[in-house]
Amino acid sequence: MNGYIEIVLCFGRMRDMQLDPLCDRAAQLAPFAALTGYEAAVGETARQTTERRELDAQDAAELNRRLTDLAARLKDRPEVTIEYFVPDERKAGGAYVTVTDVVRNISIAERIVALVNGDVIPINDIAVAYVVRQGSRFVKLLHGSLRTVR
Repeated sequence: MNGYIEIVLCFGRMRDMQLDPLCDRAAQLAPFAALTGYEAAVGETARQTTERRELDAQDAAELNRRLTDLAARLKDRPEVTIEYFVPDERKAGGAYVTVTDVVRNISIAERIVALVNGDVIPINDIAVAYVVRQGSRFVKLLHGSLRTVR
């Protein structure tokens, strides 16, 4: 019987205690995530990357010729489409990005192509580059050669 009296006395003392606000009590009973970060890790593993394509000698010479032509036409503000490789920050490989914009500058010394939108593309990362528009005339790439379309 001694245990029963202790329970009753304990309950009496509990009534006089100050309770935490309801929101704090709810936080104590919140669900527990045993695998914190698991979803993010699975998503990162599932994310696909692409390997960098190496240009052969012929493609590299063609790209060099096109960049040289672009550098000579900078005053005409040529609009180009460039496909280039962006390395992934977290895992091997990366992705190819295509951008179309007006060329602001080509620096052979720094090996970069600067676009009006602020993008700075390393020349070593460029896979394909061709003129989309030059002044009021449009230029189209057909089988490796440029042809004017009026």
